Amino acid sequence: MTHFSKDLGSSKDMISFSFKTISKQDLYKKVEEILLNRNYKKIKNTNGNSTYESGNRVTRILLGAFVKYFKFHVIINDIDDDTQELRIVRATSGMSGGLIGMNQVTKEMTLLAMEFKKI
Repeated sequence: MTHFSKDLGSSKDMISFSFKTISKQDLYKKVEEILLNRNYKKIKNTNGNSTYESGNRVTRILLGAFVKYFKFHVIINDIDDDTQELRIVRATSGMSGGLIGMNQVTKEMTLLAMEFKKI
């Protein structure tokens, strides 16, 4: 059973979804599982809001678009008793990889959105 309810909107730097009939903790576990399977590492966790990154920032700066680097904030909020909001906020622009790097970050956000809609 999928818990995805609807797309709450998106912008260049953020995507937001609502999920029904799932607890905040269960949604957090599913999101974390997806990100860990995509080779992301959790680098920060504050009150259930986490920051994940994939790749190496220094190598990205040195080699540009030849090395992938992504960093996202994951924020989960209660909307009501059985509805959760999931926001994925881009924490890096991809500028260190030039135009190609910026497009890589945008494409990665789109791919993550598709994965999260399967929850």
